Amino acid sequence: MPENYTKSDEIRWGDLPQQAFPCRPPYIALILALLLFGVGAAFMGHEAMYNTRGLIINGIIHLGPAGATNFYWLIALASGAFVVIAVLTMVSALAYGIPDVILQKDAITFPAGFPVKRPFLLPYSQITGLSLRTYNRQRTLILHTRIKDRAIALNWLRGKGAEHELIGGLQSHLAACGASQG
Repeated sequence: MPENYTKSDEIRWGDLPQQAFPCRPPYIALILALLLFGVGAAFMGHEAMYNTRGLIINGIIHLGPAGATNFYWLIALASGAFVVIAVLTMVSALAYGIPDVILQKDAITFPAGFPVKRPFLLPYSQITGLSLRTYNRQRTLILHTRIKDRAIALNWLRGKGAEHELIGGLQSHLAACGASQG
């Protein structure tokens, strides 16, 4: 709550209802990633174990048999790491749940942390700006603060309607917070 909050501001703050937005990981995408990287790790591990030839990458990088074997092991380990990340995300989501994104009267609560997502409370007064980032159809809402930017995975919400409602509600809360501070 802002320091200069007065009783007359209570009507403005009270007019904005608390909104909750269910936040769930895209399980189908996680399962597909698990399968893709699992098969990739197994295949590259097999290639590394039985490799007897060198490798030429784009006609630029030339590796002998030992270098190619190390390269194959590196790819197998990286693919295995992605499998572990997908499994940790699914297990933590199923075991502990994922906190919802909640627009409260004077703060937003959203999931943060890895591998277990915990609710993170960020007062509106600390948010200095909002921005949207899209990378390969993965949409992220960035909450800018003076200390650290925070991210909300919009793909974890229930559709684009929920995304628009969250962003509009957040902008309304930020405007009400700014109006009562200024």
